[in-house]
Amino acid sequence: MIAAGALPLVLYPGSDTPWLCQCMTCRREITPTLHNVARQSACAYCTGHKVDVDEAYELMIAFGGVAPVVAFPGSDERWTCECLRCHRHVEPSYTSVKMGRGGCRFCADRAVDPAVADNVMRSAGLIPLVDYPGFNKAPWKSECTGCAEIVFPCYNLVQQGGGGCRSCGIVQSGLSRRIPESRARAVMLAAGLEPLDPYPAGRFPWRSRCQGCMNVVRPTYHNVSHGQGGCWYCSPRSDPNEPGIVYLVYSTLHDAIKVGIMAARSGRLDQHRRNGWMPWRDDDAVTGIWNLPTVLLARTVEREILSWWRDDMQIPPAVSWSDMPQAGATETASATLADPAGTAGRIARLVAAIVHNRR
Repeated sequence: MIAAGALPLVLYPGSDTPWLCQCMTCRREITPTLHNVARQSACAYCTGHKVDVDEAYELMIAFGGVAPVVAFPGSDERWTCECLRCHRHVEPSYTSVKMGRGGCRFCADRAVDPAVADNVMRSAGLIPLVDYPGFNKAPWKSECTGCAEIVFPCYNLVQQGGGGCRSCGIVQSGLSRRIPESRARAVMLAAGLEPLDPYPAGRFPWRSRCQGCMNVVRPTYHNVSHGQGGCWYCSPRSDPNEPGIVYLVYSTLHDAIKVGIMAARSGRLDQHRRNGWMPWRDDDAVTGIWNLPTVLLARTVEREILSWWRDDMQIPPAVSWSDMPQAGATETASATLADPAGTAGRIARLVAAIVHNRR
């Protein structure tokens, strides 16, 4: 027990009976068993498997800037707190604050008060026609009070003084000019793509059916109108039958994750690393990289994850195109809204099922 860093305080009770000791590192009283110490660390506090509630309160205040208002719910559970700066009630987890993600999403500009956002839009001459979309870089359907046009600016651009209506002479940075839906559909149909949803905006994925292979794809109008094609399956740029990889990368700068695929011989991950996106890794040493027999199967997994994010959880992309010079912004999601560990687990299960079914 001493070799494991635990100083016994009572006589030896037996190999499988909790033994009252003092941790020689943190000085807490602990009760490991001799049997378990042979396989793991003696002190659950030092390994992070157990949390001192008083220390958790102090950490939330000191590092998160939030004061808990309810009892400690558990390391990974949402903990209702009051922000000491803006005095809003927020729900960070102890684990997220400990990892340095901050306590208040509003003060960190990762969340916006819908009432505040509405006032900002109206002050810029825009009347929101739907509720705040929940993400400051998502298109927000509004009516311009100057020309009465329906426009789709992003809240963060309006907040930064970028305006919201192209027709009134104000450029919407990060979004292509709003064109009539009939014209956008004509361009898509001419490229062999049948749109299945209303036109979202030039740089946002538009769910369509390829008239060549009948697969459902999500190209952007911007890419199709610039001659980049729209169907991944019919693209001559890749061989769908060569070995493929699904990856999950994380950016601390944007607090966002991205799912993607590549051929096994591709250098795509190196591009992401150079721009601050690293393979996701958790306490169980999940690397965020999964190998599959073909690129086509990897694509199937990526589509399932994107459908889960966008359709089931209604999570929009987390970064703009200007934030990702290496491309891939449409496959991102906020790490706050889309749990990275949960996403990694879902990918692992999908990959395991595909590999098992091919045996």
